[in-house]
Amino acid sequence: MQIAVKDISEGEKQTEFKLDIMSVSGLFEDAADICGVSTPLSLKCRYMRCGSEIVLDASYKVQLKLNCINCLDDFTYGLDSSFRYVLRPGSEEVAPEERELQRDDLETGSYEGETIDLGDMLREQVVLSLPQYPHCREDCLGLCANCGENLNKGSCKCFSEDKKAFSPFHVLKKLKEDK
Repeated sequence: MQIAVKDISEGEKQTEFKLDIMSVSGLFEDAADICGVSTPLSLKCRYMRCGSEIVLDASYKVQLKLNCINCLDDFTYGLDSSFRYVLRPGSEEVAPEERELQRDDLETGSYEGETIDLGDMLREQVVLSLPQYPHCREDCLGLCANCGENLNKGSCKCFSEDKKAFSPFHVLKKLKEDK
């Protein structure tokens, strides 16, 4: 997924890339949060030159497999997002003094050489779009703290009537009943 710098003119151009599941898996092979890829990835790019800068607007769609933090089951998570970069020639400059980042600074990058590699930009944007705490569904019940049974698939037998005495809250329930 590369764009030749010499082919970028003042006018707007568009291109589209389709990555098969194996290529997408390779792109995210060391991303710990991603368990797998369910669908091919489609990337649509619009780009144009503004003086020495290149403005890149892109959107992508993909279905990934993530792992729920509550029940530990894999689930499909769809991403349909877009991003924008203003790319300047040369390596990124390091600011001599500390300053607060502005919103425009987050959309700024650089390029060197004859091509712009979209793979690194795409990988960064996908990883930033992933949820910090992935859940398979909003009302996920998780695992039983006692036996480890997935409570989304049914109730466990840990707290049946004869085992309620093992609950640390059983004493509180008894106090409420005595009133």
